[in-house]
Amino acid sequence: MNISEAKRIRIVDFLQSLGHVPVRIRHNQYWYLSPFREEQMPSFKVNDKLNEWYDFALSEGGGIIELVLRLYRLCSVSEALRVIESRTNALPSARLPLACAEPDIGEAMTNMVCLLYTSDAADDMQCV
Repeated sequence: MNISEAKRIRIVDFLQSLGHVPVRIRHNQYWYLSPFREEQMPSFKVNDKLNEWYDFALSEGGGIIELVLRLYRLCSVSEALRVIESRTNALPSARLPLACAEPDIGEAMTNMVCLLYTSDAADDMQCV
């Protein structure tokens, strides 16, 4: 498993595989009792749309790799990737769809201007 594959794993599904269930769900926000300590009120939030977590008591957050590094007290990303892969092999639905690249509007506009310019200009003119 590489970093981009790991980032496609839903944190919500990963936490569920560890036995953590949300206390409250509102829109794309999943609130949990922190997996890092004992507590009565949820202070750990996962934004499922961004696939990022934040622990308000620690003032720390990040993606799935940072979560695994912190949960398992690991020192390297390669160790975290091995843990993620071993925990998510049984979760085929845990993967997020690949993000589509957003078109570069500036580049599209430049290309359109170039096309218009070259179609109206003399043959020896070029748009670079």
